[in-house]
Amino acid sequence: VWSRFKRGREQQEWYYRNVITSLGAASAFQLLEELKLEVELLFGN
Repeated sequence: VWSRFKRGREQQEWYYRNVITSLGAASAFQLLEELKLEVELLFGN
């Protein structure tokens, strides 16, 4: 699956985890909680 992206797994993980961190103050939003869950399922802890 990682060959479909322009960046590798590590860069994708970095991007999504930083999106979550940047929006962390807005964690009351259900969409952010769903993103957190999907990132954990995809990349693990």
